[in-house]
Amino acid sequence: LKPFWPQIQDAAGMAQEHCEGNGQQRDEDEEDAEEADVADMDGDDETGHEPLRRRAVCSGCSRPASVCLCSAFPQQPLPLPADLRSVLLLRHPKERRQKHQSAWLLERCLAGVRRYEARRLPTCPPAGLEFLYDQPQSCLLVFPAAGAKPLRDVLDADVRHLVFVDATWRFAKEMVTNSGPLASLRCVVLTPPAGTRPAFVVRKPLLLGPPSGTTAGRCAEETGTIPHEDAPGAGTVDGEEEHWGFCTAEAVALAVDEIQRLRDDGRGLGDSTLAVQELWPVVERALSTYSQKQLERTTAPRARTDRPGYIPRLYETNKNSGCAKALDREK
Repeated sequence: LKPFWPQIQDAAGMAQEHCEGNGQQRDEDEEDAEEADVADMDGDDETGHEPLRRRAVCSGCSRPASVCLCSAFPQQPLPLPADLRSVLLLRHPKERRQKHQSAWLLERCLAGVRRYEARRLPTCPPAGLEFLYDQPQSCLLVFPAAGAKPLRDVLDADVRHLVFVDATWRFAKEMVTNSGPLASLRCVVLTPPAGTRPAFVVRKPLLLGPPSGTTAGRCAEETGTIPHEDAPGAGTVDGEEEHWGFCTAEAVALAVDEIQRLRDDGRGLGDSTLAVQELWPVVERALSTYSQKQLERTTAPRARTDRPGYIPRLYETNKNSGCAKALDREK
């Protein structure tokens, strides 16, 4: 290799110079890129284009500032009635994928709400849910299962926990059927005050059929036949009041208020000025505001007239009613 050694050294030297040159060029490029980034951040883009900026997010509700909901929430979540210890939401895993959810809105309005996510309850009690297994008499399952009775006929002094299934009808039925511990709980349905209608219209509510004296306490967030506002006889069925399904947050609010009324009446406190603030108006305001902001930004909702349960002008009607409520609040 001696005859070729000078040539090899020359080649190695050229390669080293080339690498150093590339390294120097990369350093210069990186410096230029950093300067460009600083220029973009400072708004000194020579091209004249506005720098890209992330939209502002509210630190209170974690939503974009343009659709902030903080004004619709109470300053502090309302407490549960004195005789209730918790509201348990058994949540199906697929509920997490839903675009519009009411559980988190409920948590901003009511203290003592707990969530447990699973397709079914396990055989052994999870941490914090021992009361479901050891004290079933202290729980009421708000679900329209076969044999469910009106809450007013079942409520007694032992009830400390309310249990709800946070899922669509299909998965809610599966969860109740496949969860052994729920079989030992008493099932109840609610009796909402006259004229109460769902506010969370972004997940289409369901008319539960002919009036039967009670209303199911869980929302059927699937298709159903609902008369629209300008239909003859809307709001009644054969002259009687309609019975609606409600979303999770609405059902909890109705149940908590009903328990408070029943227990106050039992103590002779029905007209007491010390009565706890009703939860329904607070939850309804939060859900209505959420729905209204969503509808305001829905320019052309797709009408699928061929689908079962199609409701003509459902969102248009609620958009107008939402505007009217907003004006009333401003006045």
